[in-house]
Amino acid sequence: MATWLFYDYLTISDIFQCCSAATVCVVSLSRPASVTRIRPRSIPRLDAWQVCHSLLAWLIGLNIADLITTRAVLDRGGSESNPLMRGVIDSTMHASLVKFACIVAVVALVLRTRYPQRVAWSLGAVNVWYALVVGWNLGVLARS
Repeated sequence: MATWLFYDYLTISDIFQCCSAATVCVVSLSRPASVTRIRPRSIPRLDAWQVCHSLLAWLIGLNIADLITTRAVLDRGGSESNPLMRGVIDSTMHASLVKFACIVAVVALVLRTRYPQRVAWSLGAVNVWYALVVGWNLGVLARS
């Protein structure tokens, strides 16, 4: 995001006379304010595709962490809260295949999109959700 700075330049001829207390001072600008565009050099701009790729990597890692922590919770007597995964979570292989298929579908959709900025926001929200799920699982494991 670029920062725009506006400067108003006044010259002596732009200011009308303001000689006495009875005279009202009037200031006019005879030319438009100049616009200078300043780009920060210390903060690198990330391309939306780079952001999507890193968020996809995080999504894969969080899915693996979710699978591992969910299995650990189930081994200690917990139950699966996700109604879509209840039927396949008993088998680690089936659960892994479902997660793998979902990840492949998401990657295919992300790579085909024409709106990487919108997808990046969506992937970020999904990653936050998975981070909360993994955190919840770790909290359950810490209490048991």
